[in-house]
Amino acid sequence: MTFKALMAADVSAVFLNADEFAEEITWTPAGGSARTITAVVDRQDVREEDQQDGRVLARRASIHASADAAAGVGTTPGMRDIATFDSLAWAVDSISGPAEGIFRIDLIWLDVTRKSQRELRPRR
Repeated sequence: MTFKALMAADVSAVFLNADEFAEEITWTPAGGSARTITAVVDRQDVREEDQQDGRVLARRASIHASADAAAGVGTTPGMRDIATFDSLAWAVDSISGPAEGIFRIDLIWLDVTRKSQRELRPRR
């Protein structure tokens, strides 16, 4: 068996295994039905960012999810898809991949994108 074949087998058996690194999240494709998938979630710190309507507190995360249509996000995740975990809805910010059958999808918390500059505390 080749190294590439071993890596492909490890995608679901190890990396996207809920008993190892991954967890269940809800994935809702734009115009589609929500379904539960398994993904590795990387939660990042809240930070201030410049956006079109001023500075906002942005809460970001990344997921690594299978390109498999049944078990993951499918072969064509879109920028209008929604991921839900930690009781929060997250918008897709960027998509990379798939590499060896896994997409990296960067997310931003939807409610954060609606905050205005007046809601932020003053910078120190």
